[in-house]
Amino acid sequence: MSRLLNSGRTGSADSFKDLKKQREAIIDKWNELGLLEGIGKGNPKMNIAMLLESDAVQFLDGYEPTWCVYILRCADGTLYCGMTNNIVRRLKVHRSGKGAKYTRGRLPVILEAYRSVESKSEALKLEHKVKKQSKQNKVDFLKKF
Repeated sequence: MSRLLNSGRTGSADSFKDLKKQREAIIDKWNELGLLEGIGKGNPKMNIAMLLESDAVQFLDGYEPTWCVYILRCADGTLYCGMTNNIVRRLKVHRSGKGAKYTRGRLPVILEAYRSVESKSEALKLEHKVKKQSKQNKVDFLKKF
């Protein structure tokens, strides 16, 4: 299923619409199978986003806080770039609706890319470089950096 969800992440509006359709199809299928029962009340799309994000955060096993730059994809298809010294905690804050003002009205958010750096200074510089990129290049730029 991860391959299906990652297949359309190019950043274009069409690919986002395709990705959204794929996610909605998965939500419908999981509803049919009863896999969403007991996940919690509220927006089922938010609950699914939380489950899907676990795929993106799996590589964080044994994670020790370090400075990093990250990119989130918001529900409306826009990207948010930020920096933190604890990505796991920061993702939880964003998803709770208490993160950046920009992301509060655009939930759910999904982690698109993440890059660790040595210091806060390097994180600030990398975040600035990412924000200078076009929307189509931001995620690829951060992944290749």
